[in-house]
Amino acid sequence: MKKFLFILIFFPFYGFSQAQHQEKYWQQQVDSKIEVQLDEEKHYLHGSITITYYNNSPDSLNFIYFHLYPNAYKNNETAFNQQNIENGSTSFHFSDEEDRGYIDSLEFEVNGVEASISSTANLDVVKLNLPQTLSPGGNITISTPFRVKIPKTFSRLGHDGNSYQISQWFPKPAVYDKKGWHPMPYLDQGEFYSEFGSYDVKITLPESYIVMATGNLQNKNEIHWLDSLASLPIPDKSPTFKQKSTGENLKTLHFKEANIHDFAWFADRNWIVRKKIITLPEGLEVEAWSCYFHQHKTGWEESIQDIETAILGYSKKVGSYPYQTVKVVEGALTAGGGMEYPTVTVIASTNNRGTINTAIIHEVGHNWFYGVLGSNERAFPWMDEGINSFYESKLTHTDEGVSKILHGTSENYLAYALLAGTHSLQASNLSSEEYKYFNYAVDIYYKLPLYFYWLEQYMGADNFEKAMKDYFQLFKFMHPQPEDFERVFKAHATADISWFFTALSRAEGINFALKTARFRKNKVELEIKNKTGFPAPVLILLQGVDAQGERVVEK
Repeated sequence: MKKFLFILIFFPFYGFSQAQHQEKYWQQQVDSKIEVQLDEEKHYLHGSITITYYNNSPDSLNFIYFHLYPNAYKNNETAFNQQNIENGSTSFHFSDEEDRGYIDSLEFEVNGVEASISSTANLDVVKLNLPQTLSPGGNITISTPFRVKIPKTFSRLGHDGNSYQISQWFPKPAVYDKKGWHPMPYLDQGEFYSEFGSYDVKITLPESYIVMATGNLQNKNEIHWLDSLASLPIPDKSPTFKQKSTGENLKTLHFKEANIHDFAWFADRNWIVRKKIITLPEGLEVEAWSCYFHQHKTGWEESIQDIETAILGYSKKVGSYPYQTVKVVEGALTAGGGMEYPTVTVIASTNNRGTINTAIIHEVGHNWFYGVLGSNERAFPWMDEGINSFYESKLTHTDEGVSKILHGTSENYLAYALLAGTHSLQASNLSSEEYKYFNYAVDIYYKLPLYFYWLEQYMGADNFEKAMKDYFQLFKFMHPQPEDFERVFKAHATADISWFFTALSRAEGINFALKTARFRKNKVELEIKNKTGFPAPVLILLQGVDAQGERVVEK
């Protein structure tokens, strides 16, 4: 028998094919062609969009809700501003009029016929009234010009001088699914839900801009230029800051991508550009790009490796990356440390190596959870941010980091323990806007990775991984719902896991107590009291040293 000095750590760490769903699945398809030109003098976008909208639902449609997200920055009456005030941020509320933004110049036509729009309770949501009913199985062409006044960066869409972060910027149909319409206003706390389709986008702007955007660049000359920038050595001194120039020639960049639900682009003249070809296990190649500022080169010098870690790690643990490119840029952002869009992400400006590593892996990981698996993140952030943070922790935590979590000394675990100890947690299955500001971080980004680790330990790592891969394959490029996740995972579990979904719905922290510990010959008898309020398993780790002084851990 091994002789142990026991240290007890007990807390709940935090041949199936579902070819047919419980009911016939359907989703709408939205294919978009956009042409836009940047006015860098006045910070405007002048554009037009043509949408082919496919009604794959069993319902006849007489209207379509549209998101006009730039109007979130129009005045103090928007849901965006109201949420910011509730969360203690007043920078937009007291901002100057010239720094705000909006979208206008809309003239909708449906199949060439003028169509009216009706306002809603939110400035950034309108109802497009269809001149004729759109029957099941039919499709229509929707077109309109538009103009966007780009705000100063208060959240995600914006500019910092002549550095541009262009996201949530064009008229976009709201999702219509089996639960109805989802005409949600723009919020800083809480993200998006959009229809899948193809994007064909042309962007015209001065030729000295470096542009990173969703999808695949079609311009050979531009590709060669970017390749040349990526091959340059990083200068020891910061280069002269490139200002806008009057009379500069313009270029039109063309991007395409399929099976995506959004399109974003970022433009700056002053990035350092790095590139690497990442080869997936099955041999497919992915072009990885990293763009950052010279003053932060020490923090960003391994950013390409961070992208590779994410692409290979998520591909191995969840499912293969399905796109040809992945890009990460440094830019102005005030809505968290990073924000993801299909194939491209922006990271808030910083030189902190640890922050950059974590942010890149997390945001690139969103190409799986929010990108390919297009769940309704606004309604179910646990399906997006929660699962993604779990995989982020697997790819960023060193042995030392895992040890900190095990011993309850990591910053994230301490934040969770603080709210749990003060009975301030909220349930993990709420919509994003229902969370208090601090709870949104703790209950979604910190607590849920612990809960998913708990589930993984209970199911067994192999069964958990098979379930996640099956979930990914079944619902990629679709809109999975909570019941879909639950059904797949229960099918892969060898014991009942209903307790996990109960845990998601409870505000109380998980609470087990050691009542007694008895050492009897070759046995250790433990009596654990469950104070959680519902039946649930508990992971018990026995740590000690054997007769040779070697550390031993048993579960």
